[in-house]
Amino acid sequence: MQQLSTILLLITFSTLNLMCGQWDRLNNRDLGSEAKLYAKGSVLFHYNETNVFRSTDLGYSWNDITSQFPRGAQSISETSNGTMIALAPNNESGATVVLRSADDGATWRTASAFAIEPMTKIVDVILDDSRLVAISTGRTINVSDDQGITWKESRLPNSVGSINDVAMAQGIWIAVGTEQTVWSSDRGIKWNPSPSPAEIGNLNCVESNAGKIWAGGLRGTCWFDVQSRSWVVESTGLVQYAQITESPNSLISYGSVLFGVFSTLDGSQSVCSRQSWQESWQLVSSFGLPTFNSVQRRSIAVINDRLFVYHRGNDETTRGIYEAQHAVAVGVDDVQLAPVQVSIWPNPVADALSIRTTELQNVHVTISDALGMTWLTQRFDGSANLDVSVLPCGQYFLLAKTSSTTYAVPVTIQR
Repeated sequence: MQQLSTILLLITFSTLNLMCGQWDRLNNRDLGSEAKLYAKGSVLFHYNETNVFRSTDLGYSWNDITSQFPRGAQSISETSNGTMIALAPNNESGATVVLRSADDGATWRTASAFAIEPMTKIVDVILDDSRLVAISTGRTINVSDDQGITWKESRLPNSVGSINDVAMAQGIWIAVGTEQTVWSSDRGIKWNPSPSPAEIGNLNCVESNAGKIWAGGLRGTCWFDVQSRSWVVESTGLVQYAQITESPNSLISYGSVLFGVFSTLDGSQSVCSRQSWQESWQLVSSFGLPTFNSVQRRSIAVINDRLFVYHRGNDETTRGIYEAQHAVAVGVDDVQLAPVQVSIWPNPVADALSIRTTELQNVHVTISDALGMTWLTQRFDGSANLDVSVLPCGQYFLLAKTSSTTYAVPVTIQR
């Protein structure tokens, strides 16, 4: 069977073999301990409360788009119709500015604003069906039912403390605070305490995946049972790789896969994953990530078969964005993740690479190596066969530019 790679992706997967190769340091980017990563399709964002950068080539080069933001960004996400939303830090008056983008983050415009308590920050913006929910460290919840144009405020109980993270699934909201974890079944009107399992310890991050709300605690992971309104411990598989000393520093959901970055006793970082149908965590890779890594929540992103982790430690020689490739085995139907936009095959390729896109006219494609050198350029309508027989074996990036978007996918030339 020929392997078919699809950009923004995807056809359907039967299995995902997620063992990574070595982690490679892409660059020495340092935006501080509060910086985050966010991926939309094939576009990657790296941002903090001062700077916002955007990459369309898998993190190898970056465009500074800070000038479009009044004060950097505390959160970047998207609405149910694909429009991107960014929240700028609140100003002296306590107003948080909401910006919107309809072109995958290339340009932004101010859409609205809402107030939160002074000296507090936006933790995250979560999509609950078509509703946007913005939660701050000060326990303020702002909800928008019109794609971020207008907002209505409510509050979490004072007993929660400062908010660390939020997640939503099957009509249940979970908020993890410094003092207490609470849940709501009526979209934040009434909140109920939800003690974490004793063997897990205090919770500090949550993520929705395949209809479940997962949480990381001091000694492993668990998920929230919406029927019993209680936590179920599922840390199987973690101890066989390393002794976990704290929760995953970051959890991120990608289709049916849940990724976590875990700290271990020796100070290293191990990236693990689990499928929705698996009974245990599986090691992805730890080789190549620096020890005593400072990987924070929301500092891991996934684009197709690439994992990105932002590390900000005390040693400037190890700071930056790290990247590793995981293998995707394409098979029969299982989980539908997203509609096909651009597809290439076979991959790996020896001599001729076929490409097809739903954009039927004027598609511009380039193939470049990891150093940014362009080896092939071609224009076509709908589909084409690319002659790569003269290219040396190795890793490349294919960029397909349509009238509205640029898509990127790794290509391996192998003979």
